[in-house]
Amino acid sequence: MKKNIFFCVIWFVNMQTYSSDLSVGGSSDVRVRMGENITLNCSMRNRDEVAWYRLRSEELVLLISAEKDKTGRRLLTTYNQNRTRMKMTADSWVTRVSLTISGVTESDSGLYFYGIKSDTPEMHFNKPIRLEIEGNRFQFFSSLGVR
Repeated sequence: MKKNIFFCVIWFVNMQTYSSDLSVGGSSDVRVRMGENITLNCSMRNRDEVAWYRLRSEELVLLISAEKDKTGRRLLTTYNQNRTRMKMTADSWVTRVSLTISGVTESDSGLYFYGIKSDTPEMHFNKPIRLEIEGNRFQFFSSLGVR
């Protein structure tokens, strides 16, 4: 049985992305080499829950979700599709949250976006970012004629 999911989308959040070798701010397309780490940041100011999603081949996948504890000073992960490669961290006031994907692979390519919500059942989504994975470092340098 298929469930239809309706999202209330609000395009108001500025997203900054970077990887271990790449720094890009405000871009909607990011390219990273296979095997690198990438970190995606989001603002959670005045919000209680956050969830990161990937859209690929018309399939929407929940990657990781978390919520603030009762004090509002800790972020508690409630779901993580891949604990060995995905980690969500927050600043000390849980206003800025980062998703780090370690050792990206071709299967990590797609559209990434996060949803945030507070007391209401609606989740508000940011502008998506397209993550493209380039070949491994050997392939990259070989294409430049370096062996």
